[in-house]
Amino acid sequence: MIVPDIPQIPSAFRLILAVFEPEELQVALTLFGLSGALANVMGLVIAGSVITIFRLLDTDRTSAYSASSPPVVKMLLGGGSSE
Repeated sequence: MIVPDIPQIPSAFRLILAVFEPEELQVALTLFGLSGALANVMGLVIAGSVITIFRLLDTDRTSAYSASSPPVVKMLLGGGSSE
């Protein structure tokens, strides 16, 4: 049950507010916000690297995938379903 008089703050922010001293809060909250952005960028870089590796390993250069490629390679390279 949500009480309308009490502001709802996510638990991660409440934990940061409780753990750090007032003079450290600015840095702690900045690093917390930056960690989410850094995680998003690293996810994109890793996903792009995996797709690039699969494309480099693909031996049939005439199509998006070769008939002998594993189903996961066909799916990652846009060749339809993995069936």
